[in-house]
Amino acid sequence: MAMKKKSLQNLSIGSWFEGAGKTIEHGAEDIGHDLSSAAKAVGPYAHWAADETWKGATWCASNAECTDAVKKYGAKAV
Repeated sequence: MAMKKKSLQNLSIGSWFEGAGKTIEHGAEDIGHDLSSAAKAVGPYAHWAADETWKGATWCASNAECTDAVKKYGAKAV
């Protein structure tokens, strides 16, 4: 009876690495999808917050009392 040679792919350690690689790949895909979904959900609120911040900054620049406070105390004043 002749012995048959087994290839490296059939060893359990080889299949373990293959499975671990697939698990990591799918995990990365899930994280990418979750980040994309979060960015889409936050997008409108981030745009609103940026607009409100810009309105506050332009108002402060046009108001002498606010501008003086920023010059005297820095951005922490307002």
